[in-house]
Amino acid sequence: MGIPSSERSLCRIRQKLGVKLRVDNAAERASQERLIERILTAEDQIGDIEGYGRRYQQIHLRSQGVFIARDRAYEIYRTINPDGIDDRRSGFQRRRGAYICDGPNAIWHLDGYMKLEPFGIEIYAAIDGHSRYVIWIYIGISARTAVSVLRQYLDCVKSNGYIPRKLRVDLGSETVLIGDAHVALRESLNAPPSPLNAPPSPSNAPPSPSNTPPLPSDTPLSSLVSRFRNYFIYGRSIDNQRIESWWGQLAQSSIFVYHEYFNILLGDGIYLKQCIPEQIVLLAIYMPILRSRVQSYVSSIWNVHPIRKQPKRPHIVSGKPIMNYYYPTEDTPDCKESFDPSLLQRLQEDVAEWDPTEYLPPSTLDWCRLQMVEIGQQEVGEPFDPEDPLIQLLGDRKQPYRKVYETMRARALLHYQSGTLPILALSMKPTGAFSWGPSGQWHQGA
Repeated sequence: MGIPSSERSLCRIRQKLGVKLRVDNAAERASQERLIERILTAEDQIGDIEGYGRRYQQIHLRSQGVFIARDRAYEIYRTINPDGIDDRRSGFQRRRGAYICDGPNAIWHLDGYMKLEPFGIEIYAAIDGHSRYVIWIYIGISARTAVSVLRQYLDCVKSNGYIPRKLRVDLGSETVLIGDAHVALRESLNAPPSPLNAPPSPSNAPPSPSNTPPLPSDTPLSSLVSRFRNYFIYGRSIDNQRIESWWGQLAQSSIFVYHEYFNILLGDGIYLKQCIPEQIVLLAIYMPILRSRVQSYVSSIWNVHPIRKQPKRPHIVSGKPIMNYYYPTEDTPDCKESFDPSLLQRLQEDVAEWDPTEYLPPSTLDWCRLQMVEIGQQEVGEPFDPEDPLIQLLGDRKQPYRKVYETMRARALLHYQSGTLPILALSMKPTGAFSWGPSGQWHQGA
């Protein structure tokens, strides 16, 4: 019963499943190479693996059920896309510095990736300082507003059931609410009350950033600063090395094709952020695609890739991020902290009205989906769905689905100028920070 413990049992199961770590037969070897060529060619056409190195490619192939030596797979890929390998090598940048963290959940590093912001797409993520496990990642239209960042954090805390010892963030306006919320949650069970973890006011709504009571006038400023620093670390973006390093990995491995392509659209004069129809079309087509690519990279590649031991850098934690996060070694403490669930519920109520998954208003998104279905039917006889895009409509892999974009752009411009229903519009970002109230609305004068 349970997991097989003998080598013979493992061999029998592998043979039953057809999993072969070694192929000695020449015919089988040639067949395996043809299979790998087909997989790598298909994936390369949509740019999924162009930025991957040897190890990431091997992990990717294993996720497809193909087991092959790392270098052999890379040599096969070299024959398929030599230019892509040269481009990757020319873009190498290595920044190294000592970083030591007590254990999982000692520090979560939070930051936003704004290289796609000129195109209406913003990314925000949290990575564990000890394990390098990506705890959450947000791809949407609002990564630089305090309400958005707070909602992401609270959703993650609700899902996990614990909070980290500290947060490390940039000194920006988007972190004002998450700072107060984290300090309040940290102190909610075993420390003096703060404005956010005070009991609900009997006269109206529960405490929120917009209606919290003031601090006692006799509270020493030095005491408040000291308490805050126990749980929260502010600093420059370039000093937030854990997540800054990871942004480089993400950009190189998953989204650089789209960054370059969007700039081509900008240079060709067929995209301008200030042009509402053009931004709507770009979001409708590419937001689902980017969400799928980035989420797949995080869950299937980054969080399960092995980090090698480095003799000259003994502070590096080796192993897979997911294992180091959930199953640390016996001498490594898990630093997660408990909190008052009722406080979390009150904080969530303050931001419940904002939907982090929305990137276009429902009526606008429905119109866009109808256009994409029609364009797909006209071009290849099948509906185009960005959640599962047709490879037949890909076109140039360095300018993916440009034909769909250009056709839909022309339609959107005509519809927008005509003024007919539905009126095409962009979703509103949750700006306002401390003037954001429990109803999800902006207070007058914000």
